[in-house]
Order: sequence, then structure tokens, then C-alpha cells
Amino acid sequence: MAHERLQLFETPGGNTMCVGVRAGEHIVLSGRVGSVTGDAAAQADQAMADVKHALEAAGAGVQHISRVTAYVTDRAWWEGVDGVITRHLGDATAARVGVIVSGLAAPETLVAIDVDAVVPA
Repeated sequence: MAHERLQLFETPGGNTMCVGVRAGEHIVLSGRVGSVTGDAAAQADQAMADVKHALEAAGAGVQHISRVTAYVTDRAWWEGVDGVITRHLGDATAARVGVIVSGLAAPETLVAIDVDAVVPA
């Protein structure tokens, strides 16, 4: 089965990366983040908007999301981040987990969201 790389980009260090991968019915999106400084809920909102855009580019939507993993750098922000994810998912039901971490790669990043989706053939 061929893997389709979604939205290739080059990092400042010169590495080629992608937003996600589609392999058949399965779509995996990596660490979507927002750029709003100091506001975890706003970062989550931007990240989920990016998730929607990436899924649409792969021929899917939020209704196809099967799992959401949110990494948050402060437990106090979890409720707001979870509320944003809930709002973006709407009526879609997905397995979800929140992971509190001591930090993410970019120090200004407070939230990163990974998503798995399945699009029935």
C-alpha cells in the first residue's frame, strides 16, 4: 500500500517533513500547533482548524477522526483545550486522551494535537 505524504515542508534545519500520512483508509496527522503566544486554548483552536484543513485536503473530515491526542504543557490549561477540541469535533465521537508534558520542541508552543482518522473505502 502506497503512503501519500500530506503537505510536505522543510524545517529551519533543512529536514523535509509532512503534516501527515495517508495509507489507504488511514490518515495520521502529527503535532498540529497554533502560534498564538501565551494562550493554550487559542493555540488549540488554531491546531484544530489546521487538522480540519489537512483532513479536507486528504478527502476526509472531522467525522472520520478516530483518535485525538492532545499534549498540553500545563495541567491548568487542559479544561480549556479539551473544550476547544470538543467544539471542533461537534457530533463526531473519537477516542481522546490529554497528556501533560513538561515542554514541547518550541518553547512558545503550549499545545500540540495528533489525530488519527479512518475513511471507509
